[in-house]
Amino acid sequence: MDLAERLSFQPRRLGWTINKKRSTDFLRKTRIAKLDKAIYQGERWFVTAALSIMIAVVFLSIVWNFFSTPKGKIYDLLELILGESDDLAVIATVVNVTLWTAICIFGVRTAKQDWPMSKVVQYGIPVSIAGLLFGKAVVWIAPSGLVFSQRVALSLLLWVVMVGSSMAAYSRRHIVLQAMQKAIPEDKLRTHAALGLTIASTFTLFLAVVGWTYAMNNLKTWIDSDMHAGIFESIAIPYWTVTISVPLGFGLTLARFMGHAIFILNGSMDPVPTEEELKAARGEIGADAEFDEFARLVEAEEALMNELESKAWDTATHDPTETDDKDS
Repeated sequence: MDLAERLSFQPRRLGWTINKKRSTDFLRKTRIAKLDKAIYQGERWFVTAALSIMIAVVFLSIVWNFFSTPKGKIYDLLELILGESDDLAVIATVVNVTLWTAICIFGVRTAKQDWPMSKVVQYGIPVSIAGLLFGKAVVWIAPSGLVFSQRVALSLLLWVVMVGSSMAAYSRRHIVLQAMQKAIPEDKLRTHAALGLTIASTFTLFLAVVGWTYAMNNLKTWIDSDMHAGIFESIAIPYWTVTISVPLGFGLTLARFMGHAIFILNGSMDPVPTEEELKAARGEIGADAEFDEFARLVEAEEALMNELESKAWDTATHDPTETDDKDS
């Protein structure tokens, strides 16, 4: 009998004993919890879209300001060095284009370090030309500028902050006094955590009511003026569509604070977020927490399998006569 037959090992895929879901399956089983998770998923999509729009409008505004300005920093520097000249604008343009092309070539070189320099230049020059044409196109499409960009970005920023507060409440990632929690006896920790959430809910309720009153006043002004008042000057966005984010964000935060307080009191939620729960929250936000936990369990299983293989090897290669000789 050869060694393989004596060991009788069956090849198995790594991780065959592990259920990935068990590492992140926490408190999301009831109907209310499933609804809460669905709202959270919608919040994630909204925040992603809002941030994308903010980045786009701010970027386009910067591009427009750069290409629409007849004289830039390079022109002012050359004027300071060379003095006033009829050809100064042409010289400044040549310097700007040269610097931009060099930056594009450097960018391609950074992204593709294994490319030869000739190929880097071959791709860098078209990139610089495309960037210049894009900037000119932005100015041509919006000759008056993107005056609304700052207002749109700030309005979306308020929405992102308020929805982000609600998302942090969902994943239990708001700031807490951990030093005080460590000083609380174990048998009173649930009561302390629930009381803290209740007090936080009181302040959140106050802010939600104040925000709701302010938003409704803006809505009333907008409706009473036949939609001509209560809007921003730079873009026709009513005030209430922005300020309504305050009661909405604080309202969702309030509901989640109170829900967590109830869960903690009835024992279905830990008073302090566990590491597994925080990992799962990070996974739902962006990091793959399931994979991290799964990898940890796989590593533990691999160590166990190595230990079993070592013991099996010792058993398979052990000479029984040695034991007999010792016994005799």
